[in-house]
Amino acid sequence: MRGFRPKPWQWIAIVLSVLWAIGAWLVTLNSSERDAEAISARFYDDCVFSRNDAAEDCSTTRRQVRDFQMALGRKQAAARAILPIPLGWMVIWLVNVIVRSIRRGLQPEVERQ
Repeated sequence: MRGFRPKPWQWIAIVLSVLWAIGAWLVTLNSSERDAEAISARFYDDCVFSRNDAAEDCSTTRRQVRDFQMALGRKQAAARAILPIPLGWMVIWLVNVIVRSIRRGLQPEVERQ
């Protein structure tokens, strides 16, 4: 039995899938980190202005909010990196099937004897 050898379009799709997964994950993670910092800073400011007493409690709250937001950001980054890949493969496969059927339809028929 001959081994599996990907076709050129499959190699392109594999490379694009890997690049997408890495790029989307990094971009989303970076954005989530900035958002987590901004949200935790806002919570800290609200805490300090509303309590006017122990800043330690506000710092703890800020760390908890930041950690929670970062956990959500990591999940979101993973989803944005991985979920579009199967959809992309389906689109590529569908385009490939359509192109093949069009090419077969345009070829002249061979006379049968």
